Formats: sequence, structure tokens, C-alpha cells
Amino acid sequence: MCICKRVWYLGLQELNIQIRAPEPQDTLMVWWLRARGHFRRAERRAFDTLVIITTWTLWKQRNA
Repeated sequence: MCICKRVWYLGLQELNIQIRAPEPQDTLMVWWLRARGHFRRAERRAFDTLVIITTWTLWKQRNA
């Protein structure tokens, strides 16, 4: 399993967020927009923050 996919899977599982991790054919933007539709409006900001921080951390690790 790709390390990025594993990070998403484990992170969502740890936080008990019941949405699917990104599939290999999904772009991040497509997955993100689809996934955020599962949250109430008040929860979307927290989910958006989680996605941004996770993506940024993966990017930093990749470039380290």
C-alpha cells in the first residue's frame, strides 16, 4: 500500500471519520470535495483543516 494512502487510511480511522480514503484514480481535489459533502456545514472547516495539514505534512516529508 502506498505510504500516502496508508497515512490517509490510518488518520481517518484513528479519528473515527467514516469516509473512504482517497482512491488511486482520485485527484486530491475531487476526493476532498466529495468527502467534505459528508459533513455538516459546521464540521467542514475542521475537515478542511485536517486535509490541508495532512497534505502539507506529506509534502514536507516527501521533500525532506
